[in-house]
Amino acid sequence: MPPCARRYVAELAATLARRGDPTAADRMLEVRETAHETLREARELARGYGRTDLGQELDGARSLLRSAGIAVSLAVDSLPQAWHEPAGWGVR
Repeated sequence: MPPCARRYVAELAATLARRGDPTAADRMLEVRETAHETLREARELARGYGRTDLGQELDGARSLLRSAGIAVSLAVDSLPQAWHEPAGWGVR
């Protein structure tokens, strides 16, 4: 958890404790679980961004646009190979 998030969690815990809220401990455990889940999802997302394949990205975009009734015509054969990955990110 980033330092700023830890600070907010600590402030929330202190506020609940000062109020004498009997559910403070349970709420903090919920916050902790949410933070862990968010971190897990962020890590999964980051792992999914390893590399792109321009052809796959274009196929996906073409399919999505056609399903929305939008005609698609692509001409990327002349794109240098060195630009395929950056272009794939742009399409994604």
